Amino acid sequence: MTKQQIRHKYRQIRTSILNPQEKSFEIYQKLIHLSEFINASRILSYYSTSKEPSTRKLNDHILSIGKELYLPFIHELKIGQVNLLEEMKQVAGEYFEPLEESNTNDFDLILVPGIAFDNQNNRLGGGLGWYDRFLKTVTGIKVGVCFKEQIYNETLPIEEMDVGMYMVVTD
Repeated sequence: MTKQQIRHKYRQIRTSILNPQEKSFEIYQKLIHLSEFINASRILSYYSTSKEPSTRKLNDHILSIGKELYLPFIHELKIGQVNLLEEMKQVAGEYFEPLEESNTNDFDLILVPGIAFDNQNNRLGGGLGWYDRFLKTVTGIKVGVCFKEQIYNETLPIEEMDVGMYMVVTD
């Protein structure tokens, strides 16, 4: 299958996932018990959309235990530190971003969404290459976050510009 065919198939799969909130909670539980999470003080997460595992509880937890939370801007290679999730600005539909840019690009842990991942920790994104370009500008342990239905059982077709993950966490 081509990247485009895999994207199409897995976008459909994402919209048909049953019990996404329960599955998101399972992912949350796994993430907060990872040694990489426990030892991290600076975490770059993402503000999830309705088609992705929810990061709301996770992002709240990061802030509540005194870790630094950073989120990317939408379609820009910029990052902002967030102290309250309520202070995010809505930029389009269900997309939110920080109010101010931060000059930080070094993190202990980076949580990454995707359309599909494989068992070799390769990631297939939305197709514009934005996240891959973005991930090349930051350092830290990169962890893919997805529902188990998003795991592609073969090796994803990858190119030189694609950025692999250290690990992938599912429900």
